[in-house]
Amino acid sequence: MKDIEQTQPDLMCPISREPFNYPLLCTDGFSYEKPFIEKWVVEHEKSPMAGILLESKELRENKVLLFYINAYKGLSQRLTKRVPKTTSTNHIKESFLANTFKKKYQKVLDHYYKSTIELEKCCSMIEEVYKASPNNFQVIMDYANILRFSMRFEDSLEMIERLRQLRPGSLIPEYMQVRVLMEKGNRDEGNKHMAKVQAENKIEDHTLLELRFMSYSSFSTGNSDHAYKIISAYLQIVPKDPRALSHFIYMNLLKENYKLVVRMSKKYLKEYQNDISILFHLAKAYTCTNKKSKAILVYKKITAVSADKTLRAKALYESAIIRDASEDFEEMVKELEESYKLDPREEADGYLAALYTDRSQYDKAEEWINICGKRTDIMNDQVFLGIKAQIQENKNEFDEAIKNYLRLAEIDNANYLYYNNKIEEILGKMKDGN
Repeated sequence: MKDIEQTQPDLMCPISREPFNYPLLCTDGFSYEKPFIEKWVVEHEKSPMAGILLESKELRENKVLLFYINAYKGLSQRLTKRVPKTTSTNHIKESFLANTFKKKYQKVLDHYYKSTIELEKCCSMIEEVYKASPNNFQVIMDYANILRFSMRFEDSLEMIERLRQLRPGSLIPEYMQVRVLMEKGNRDEGNKHMAKVQAENKIEDHTLLELRFMSYSSFSTGNSDHAYKIISAYLQIVPKDPRALSHFIYMNLLKENYKLVVRMSKKYLKEYQNDISILFHLAKAYTCTNKKSKAILVYKKITAVSADKTLRAKALYESAIIRDASEDFEEMVKELEESYKLDPREEADGYLAALYTDRSQYDKAEEWINICGKRTDIMNDQVFLGIKAQIQENKNEFDEAIKNYLRLAEIDNANYLYYNNKIEEILGKMKDGN
């Protein structure tokens, strides 16, 4: 059970913060542990997660989730007994696609899901992540929520203002501000802000605005199915709301409804030709359906029309990593280098290091891995250490290579045998005088 708690927070009851044993599905679309939700519906009229009135207090067994939990437990037990597989350069290259703060951020989420008692620790941890990635919308949104849960309302409002700066016109920060004001006790001010947003967005019915807010709220808490249902209902009433349509397209992308995403994006772009977020959704849908040449053309359009250099950097990076290195190596390098110049946070430096290592061009690989090393958040990253060790080994810098393989063996237990074998190979080379 501890394994689930540490690695799969989605398999934990939102009320008890403990791993599920017998999950029940509530009418709000969320699942809860049986004794806790049964007690909740007796004592409350509203959803514990969404805060909305429950349509009914009917509870039913979530057989799909229960099956997944049991399957996960069995898989975890088998993995602990299995001999670890070796690591390859391709594995190293693919790993660089993840954000550099991913592990650190996951620790924050782990603490958050475990217990509200650890909110203070969460705040300090996510603050560190925020400093390393100050323009990541998801990180700032979670930071604002954790501050709100910690009753640090003014600090939460500061983060919400930062969200507005990153995405002007988005309803997500507006909804979050209403929540903060309400929980702070300023209900009149909260209602005034909601009315202001309603007027600015030309929404006639107050319930429509709440529907939209509820959708964004469910989406931000990870309940995409619930958000999908609500935004679908909203679009039936207001079918030409551009922001709601954009949000709906994105949710379909997450649900892997790629054909629908392509169809809706094309239709949307006829009216809003240079909507960058929709262009990104369309490119991703093309990529996921193996239409990479079309995706590359869309990324080129983003690069041409976007005035935001960070978005141009992202488009160049995404275009590069879907290319075939055996056919488009030079073009990949060109796009990655341009991406790095525009915004180093896209991690093009790491991907370039992996590419050059894969082609045994170790001088170039070393140049880029040294650039990577300037980032304080990557110095102990196993991918960074793996590439660095390969470069050192091929330059006959055996002592340094062994040190890095030893560090890898400490932080990556799953591949301990691989690193141990690499060290033995190097010691053999040193003994033979090679």
